[in-house]
Amino acid sequence: VADAIDRGRNHAWSNPRTRHHGRVDMGRHYHGANGYCREYTDIVWVGGREVVAHGTACQKPGGSWRIVN
Repeated sequence: VADAIDRGRNHAWSNPRTRHHGRVDMGRHYHGANGYCREYTDIVWVGGREVVAHGTACQKPGGSWRIVN
């Protein structure tokens, strides 16, 4: 998730050891009360089941990102 948020681009990944895989799809980017923020959807396949989570990360003054929800 962190790489996708930092780059602002979708990112697919896989773990050959666990056979888990997934992707992070970037959504809306905006300036809000917490500064510059990016919404994302994290989709993970575990044991053949799809698990979906949505979140928002906002950029801190030093340039790193903090997940806010």
